[in-house]
Amino acid sequence: MLFLGVGLLLPGMSQGSEIKWRWANPRFGEALQDVVWGDSQFVAVGRDIVVTSPHGIEWTVAKSWDRGQAQLRGVAWGDGRFVAVGDKGLILVSDDGTTWIPQTSGTTDNLDDITWTGSRYVAVGDNGTVLTSTDAVHWTKPATPTTSRLRAVAHGTAGIVVVGSSGRILFSSDGNTWQQQTSPVFDDYYDVVWDGTRFVAVSYTQFPQSSHFVTSTDGKNWVDDHTSLNSAYAIAANDTVSVAVKSR
Repeated sequence: MLFLGVGLLLPGMSQGSEIKWRWANPRFGEALQDVVWGDSQFVAVGRDIVVTSPHGIEWTVAKSWDRGQAQLRGVAWGDGRFVAVGDKGLILVSDDGTTWIPQTSGTTDNLDDITWTGSRYVAVGDNGTVLTSTDAVHWTKPATPTTSRLRAVAHGTAGIVVVGSSGRILFSSDGNTWQQQTSPVFDDYYDVVWDGTRFVAVSYTQFPQSSHFVTSTDGKNWVDDHTSLNSAYAIAANDTVSVAVKSR
C-alpha cells in the first residue's frame, strides 16, 4: 500500500503496522496543495503546476504556467476524469492527467476543495460558494445559507457535508439543497472526511492554538468528541483508522 503526502512529496510503504516515509523528487519549487489517485496514477496540484506519477517516486510536470496566475488548491478523480479547482473560480479538467482544459465555472470566488460523490462533482470555496456538475463541464451554483469561506467537502452514505470558517457546517442529501447545521464549536473548520461510518471534521483556532474534532453519523447532528491537538489542518480516514496532520 502506498501513502502520499503533499507540500513536498512523501511516499511511504506500509510495512506491518509501521509506515516508512522518504523524500521523493523534491525538485518542484512550487507548493503542492492536494493529491489524488486515479487512472493508475497520482496527480498533485499547487501553485502554477500539475504533476503526475504512476508510482509516487518520479514525477512529471503535466502543466505549468507563470507565477501570478491562479493557484490550484484541490483535485478529485471521478467518472473517468480528473478535476482541479483553485483561485478565481479556476476549474481544469483532464481525461488523462496530461492535457488539462479550463472550464467556465460561473464564479470568480476562490475554490478550495472538490469531491466526486458517485453521481456529481461538488466544489466549495469563498463566500459560501458551492458548485456542482455531473460532467465537470457544465457547472451550477446552488444557493447556500452562508457567505463564509467553505474549505472542505466530503460525501458519505447520508449525503454531502461542507465545512468552513466560523464553525460553518452545511449538509445536502442531493447537492442541490443545502442546510446549515448546528456546530458544537465555532472555530474555523479546515477539513472533513467520511470514515465509513461517520463524518469527522477538524477545526483550528490560533489563540489559544488548538484543534478540535467533531463527528456526525448523519451529517446533521454533530458532537464534539473532546479530542484536541495543538494544531491540525487535514484529516484522512478509511474504515479502520483516521489520521490528522499539522503544519510545522
